[in-house]
Formats: sequence, C-alpha cells, structure tokens
Amino acid sequence: MDGGLNFVRMIIKIAIVAVIAFVIWRIGLPYKDNYFLTIDIRKGAAYATKYDVEESKKYLKGITAESGWKFDESDFDIQREGNAATVTVEYIDEISIFGHVFKEINFKISETKNKDNY
Repeated sequence: MDGGLNFVRMIIKIAIVAVIAFVIWRIGLPYKDNYFLTIDIRKGAAYATKYDVEESKKYLKGITAESGWKFDESDFDIQREGNAATVTVEYIDEISIFGHVFKEINFKISETKNKDNY
C-alpha cells in the first residue's frame, strides 16, 4: 500500500513542478520575444543606413514576418540623420496562461546604426 501512495505523491510533485515551469516559461516569453525582435530591428537599422525609408520598412516587415510578427510598414518609425539611421517600433505583448491575460506589457525598441560602423 505504501508503494502506491508514494507513487501518487511522486506524480503530484512532478505535476506541480511542471505547472511551475510552464508558468515561468509563459512569464518570460514576452521578454524572450522582445530580445529576438530587437535583433531584427537592429538589422533593419543597419539596412536603413544604405536604403531609403520605404525600402527599409518593407525589409523590416519581411524579416519580422519571418519571425512570426504581424507588423505593418507603418508600425516602423525610421529617422535618418547623416550616416545614421534609427528604427523605432512600439508594440504590446501580454503574459497569458491558459487563455487568461494576466498583464499587458508595452514595449518600445529603438536601434540606431551608423553607416560607417555597424
């Protein structure tokens, strides 16, 4: 009888650890996504030092779409000053678990690259 009870306790502990790991993953997911989106925006800023604003927005839309984002070209703000280009994007992500949204997070990414050293 003790063997069966110990087995049930072990299964419950494993289930609790799995739920905790899942919750931690879901909390960290928007920040992980933000990190990888920042890399795409950085690439877009480097691209914008060589090409015009409209072409750069198309490029940004394409590389972010490959990563699963649904940005429109108008979501990207590109400012050029001399040899430098700054790309800024703002978006809202959320922490959700089992379909329930616990928190919305506003993110703003701004990356500047210089044509001479990127």
